[in-house]
Parts: sequence; structure tokens; C-alpha cells
Amino acid sequence: MFSQQQKLTRRRTIQAAGWSAPLILATSQIPSYAASSTSSNGLTASYGFFAQMINSNLANPFDTYAGVHSRKGAVSDSSANAQYANGRVTGSSGLAAHGEGSFTPGGTLGADRYGGLGFWASTPQKAGNGQALEGTTSVAAGSVFEVTYRFTFREAEAVTLPLGWQTGQEATYPAIADRPTSRLTHSNGAAFKARMLAPQTAGSRTWIGRVQIELLEDLVISQAGGDRNLGQILVSHHAVYHDIARYLEKGEVTITATDNVQLKLDVAGYETGTIPLGGQKASTSFNF
Repeated sequence: MFSQQQKLTRRRTIQAAGWSAPLILATSQIPSYAASSTSSNGLTASYGFFAQMINSNLANPFDTYAGVHSRKGAVSDSSANAQYANGRVTGSSGLAAHGEGSFTPGGTLGADRYGGLGFWASTPQKAGNGQALEGTTSVAAGSVFEVTYRFTFREAEAVTLPLGWQTGQEATYPAIADRPTSRLTHSNGAAFKARMLAPQTAGSRTWIGRVQIELLEDLVISQAGGDRNLGQILVSHHAVYHDIARYLEKGEVTITATDNVQLKLDVAGYETGTIPLGGQKASTSFNF
């Protein structure tokens, strides 16, 4: 149904202008700390879902990362005031990005940087006043998140699979404990498996792909010494993108927790608490 059009060999090399300072751009300024919380047995935790799409090289639409990626297009400016306005890219060079949701405080890519696709949570807090408590927040192995991608192309003849997409293929990603900030314990807090499902179409120009993300081990976020720690699952390590933005009109991505996803809160002196996350999600779109 879909043609790869020899995507890895058809890339055209075009002289590109030097990158300008990267920017992340959103409909509103990304908060440094925004979270949801639900009380359970006197315990709570902060958590959030986040989604970002990028065009990593506005200057060269034939050599770019257009979609979702953890490692490409590091973001250094969260002012959200240039290159993307009213749903349209207005700049001509550098990185343009559009993000929605509750981003990990401190960023997913390092200090003062935001990006990627995923979920984060804090260690336990006392319900009512948010006091940090020594204990652990965990998400069990076997928990499943679903990610849906929609790419709309300018012409029906241009519809192609994202680079590396192979229906039914499974890929695994390890936990990465590289401590991009002092508050964020892991860049990716637990190993997970990504399985690419059969794509669909909507009309003649829109490709829809789904990926199931299953945790292969518990995500455990520990607290000791009074400092609140954070952990996350950075789903965008399983990158889904096109290398030629010229043929794209719009991209959309949504991450959703399935019914089996919940936070488990363990603190000495409290009954174990749980916060169900099923159905909670974040999504964003990007007009190329």
C-alpha cells in the first residue's frame, strides 16, 4: 500500500545555510513545572504527558528530521515567540518545533531544553500540601502506552512510510541513566519495547501509524534526603520521522496511557496508594 521510494538513497544533497539558534515554539509558553496530581490514601504525585514534533532544518527541506525524535534538534530557547506563529512556520532557518502537554521540569534533553515524546512522574508527595515524602513511585513492567502518528502529504503520490517503519517489527530501548538534570533521575527510566502496527489511511493523502510501547521493567522513581526526584519514559527514543519535509503538509502525534497504566506510591507509614492513568494523553500537531 505504501512505497518507501528508496528513501535512504533518494535523499538529495543541497547546500544548507548554517543553523540559527534553535527554538522551541508553542501556542503558549511551556511551563517550567506543570503537573497533574490525584490523591490516593493520603499520597499523591505529580506527573504529565508531553508531545513535540520538529522540523530540524528549515533551510533544507530535503535533508531534515521531520517528525518525532529524542536526539535531533536540541532546543535551547523556550520563549515560544518566533518561527512558528498561528499554526505556520514563519522562519527560514534552524529548528522549528511545536510542543504540547506537561514537559518534564528541566527538560527531556538536558538543562533548559524541552523535547521529545513521553511521560514523567515525581516521587510521592503528601496530599493537600505537596510535601515531598521519602518513598518510591513506580509504574509496573507490562504497562502499555499507545502512540498514534498522522502525516498528511501535499499530494497523494507523495505518501510514504516514515524512515525505518516496518509493520510488526519490535525494537527495544534500554534505560538510560545519564542524569540530564539533578532532579531528573533518568533520560529514559525503564527499558521498553516498541511494536509498529499496520498503518491506515484517511483519504488519499493522510498516513496513520500506531506504535505500542510496553515497559519491559518497572519504572521506579526513588526519594531520599528531601529532594524531589523525577523519572520518565522517553518514547521518542523510538524515532518516527521523514527526511524530506518538502512533501509534508502536516504532522500530528498523540501518546495515550492504556487502562493498565497506574502509578504505585509506597511510603513508610502510609498504605500503598495508586493513581490510575488510563486514557490520559498529550498530543501536538505541526504544519510543515
